[in-house]
Amino acid sequence: VVTFRDGTIFRGEAGYYLLDRSFAVQPIGLPVDAYADKEVAGAAVVADREQIWFALKGEKTILVYDYLNRLWKIREAKKTLRGLVYADGDIYVLATDGTCYKHDENEPEEAALFISTPWYKSQSLQGYQKVWWLHLLGDLDGAFKVKIYYDYKDGAGDYVQTVKLGAKSK
Repeated sequence: VVTFRDGTIFRGEAGYYLLDRSFAVQPIGLPVDAYADKEVAGAAVVADREQIWFALKGEKTILVYDYLNRLWKIREAKKTLRGLVYADGDIYVLATDGTCYKHDENEPEEAALFISTPWYKSQSLQGYQKVWWLHLLGDLDGAFKVKIYYDYKDGAGDYVQTVKLGAKSK
């Protein structure tokens, strides 16, 4: 449970939620839903960056929620996490081996962004069509994962393709 200017973030059975100042509960953790079952070892509000950091217990993963832009980022720690604390403008990480170190801000991070569109319904004489190409437009440096569902079933029969920009996909 973390309290900050917009309300309180807590982890429920189905992920992360925001209890805002009007006492409305909003789900905010869909982009990091894969980590919803992981126990949080420590959390810190980094108000000068408008972020909340969550250290996942027994993992090397730190979830960062940017509450200004309402985006999640995923950072990797050097060692298995036991907790974290924000002090004097820096993030300090406590590892399970008992060591404590300052988190390096220059380490790479992943953005966790979830975009959902309505089903694409192609129309033809007999109702059968195929999508042969999918174009994504934007600026991104690195790798990203696209998950495509078909046959009008979410989660069933999904096709996952990892694409690296500037290289042919495999």
